[in-house]
Amino acid sequence: MLKKTLTLIFLGLLPASVLAEEDFAAMLDRVKQLKEEGNYSAALGELNWVSQELSKLHTKKIEGFFPVELAGYKREKVESSSAMGLMNIESRYTGADGSVNITLVGSSSAGGPASGLGSFAGMAQMAAMMGNVPGTEVVRVAGKRATVQDEGGSKKLMLTLSEGNLLTVEAANGKVTSEQLQSLASGLDIKAMEDYLKAE
Repeated sequence: MLKKTLTLIFLGLLPASVLAEEDFAAMLDRVKQLKEEGNYSAALGELNWVSQELSKLHTKKIEGFFPVELAGYKREKVESSSAMGLMNIESRYTGADGSVNITLVGSSSAGGPASGLGSFAGMAQMAAMMGNVPGTEVVRVAGKRATVQDEGGSKKLMLTLSEGNLLTVEAANGKVTSEQLQSLASGLDIKAMEDYLKAE
C-alpha cells in the first residue's frame, strides 16, 4: 500500500511531457511485443493509439507556427480539428482594427499531401489571376502568388502551399485592409511551415 502511494506521489511530481514520452514508449513496446507474439489484430489496435498520439504531436507542432504576436496583432486562441484525413487549425488574432482568423487546412498526417484541396485552391487562384473573379486581386506573399478577395467588406487572403495545403487569412471587419492581411501572412514562417508539411 505504501509503495503504491509513493509511486502515485512520484508520478504526480513528474512533468506531463515526461509521462507522455513514457506512455508513448510503452505503447511502442506493446506493439512490438504483440507482433512478436503473432497477435497482429491487437498490434494494429495498439498501433492506432500510437497514430492518435502522433497526430496530437503533429497538430501541436503546427500550432507553434502561429506566433503570439503577429504584425501588431495578438493571438487570442488556437483551435484545431480533423476529419476524413484533413486537419483544420484556426488561430484568431485581434488588433486595433478588429479580429482576423488565420487558418491552415491540410493533411492530418505529416507528409500527407492534401492533393484534392490543393487542386481546388489552385484552380480558384488561377481563375482569379485570369481576371475571372470580381473583387479579387493577385498579390505576392513570401515569394508566392496569393489572392485577396473583397466580399462586400470582409476580406480573405488565400495562399496555396506545397503539397496542397491551404493557408487563409480572413477579416470580417471592413477596416482591415488588404495590405494588413498580406503583412499578417508574411509574418508567418511560410518556408518552415512548408518544410515541415512537405512529403518526403
